Amino acid sequence: MDIKDERPIDEEYDFSEALALAQELLKDPTKVRIDMKFTDLEESEEVDDEFVEKGDDGKEISDRMFLRLKMALDRVKKYYSDFRNYLTRYNLTFRSNKSGDVYLLKNKVILRVTVYSRALKVYLGLKPKEVDPKYHTVNMSDKKKYDTIPVMLRVSSDRSYKYLLELVDMLAERHKLTESNRITDIDYTVDLQSDSQELLKLLGYEDLLVKRSNTLMGDVLPNSVGRNTQILITNPNKVSGHKEVYEITVGEISAAFGTKYEVTLPLLKQVGLAPESANYLRVIARGECKTRVSVRANDYDILAVKMIVITGGNVVKYVN
Repeated sequence: MDIKDERPIDEEYDFSEALALAQELLKDPTKVRIDMKFTDLEESEEVDDEFVEKGDDGKEISDRMFLRLKMALDRVKKYYSDFRNYLTRYNLTFRSNKSGDVYLLKNKVILRVTVYSRALKVYLGLKPKEVDPKYHTVNMSDKKKYDTIPVMLRVSSDRSYKYLLELVDMLAERHKLTESNRITDIDYTVDLQSDSQELLKLLGYEDLLVKRSNTLMGDVLPNSVGRNTQILITNPNKVSGHKEVYEITVGEISAAFGTKYEVTLPLLKQVGLAPESANYLRVIARGECKTRVSVRANDYDILAVKMIVITGGNVVKYVN
């Protein structure tokens, strides 16, 4: 990816000039930016019913839905992929809209899948009173837009995904769904892998890349863009019990490691910076980021994320 400023790395960089340019670009009406009301991954109940793509099941995903999936936790991507394949066993019409996927039976919506950063929300055409309380579903029948799909299940774990499949089988029995002869086994997660720079580009902010950054550059990217350019990964070493935090600044990462290494807590222990007892890495916004850096950590200042991303780096956040 090309970075706009081509001046030598050792030349003094005028941050006020870069900031003024970036703010001017942000206000430029010719620049295409994604409307964050569709891509901010807070768990809002708002649903947009404008269909932007439809067809038989395959690799069709609306552009907005595709972006939401790109920004979702890795295990959420896997639940989505597995579930979409599971539903092909039934004769349903599939459509993708700006905020999710819907499945129709004779032009009636009987199931909807909406993606958020850490969970799927699946709405099913079941009667709330007939659903066992063990499933921990939410009754949405007080909202008109869910009148045909009033049972909502939040899927964020293997157990809740197992419950989802049981509820779908109940749905199939209730609506007398017929079996399909086009069952698929497509791995959607392959196309959903990403990095911070791809997300920055998809959100329409690629033109704001700079050579170096410090905390003065904090206003260049909106906080929502900073949050959504983090790559969310299930923590391979879940932190439980006592949390011993080791903090490192963006400036220290840039000065010590540059582009040669992906900075992780094990690497910091290996070089003697972090104590062996540390089990939680936090990156804070301080200093100057002079190179493209790649980091995997448990927590970040939002300013730290923006400093790394705007200089072409990659941010991975571990989620328990």
